Amino acid sequence: MAGSSNVRSIRQSVRLADARDIYLNTVGSANTRRGYGIALAALVDGFGADSDAGLLDPDRVDGWFRFRWGGASA
Repeated sequence: MAGSSNVRSIRQSVRLADARDIYLNTVGSANTRRGYGIALAALVDGFGADSDAGLLDPDRVDGWFRFRWGGASA
């Protein structure tokens, strides 16, 4: 998502798994969608499919990504 400025706030309850699917359906490139899908599948596994996406703690999500992929290249 480098260079993306389309981050939106979620104001209603949305399951994390549903938010993932909704987002991936907006990605036009199949290769990009597949790559993002891998990362987001791990996120859903890590936080739970039924978690409320709008209530996830940003610092916890940041820490999870850094722990999971901190040493990986972009």
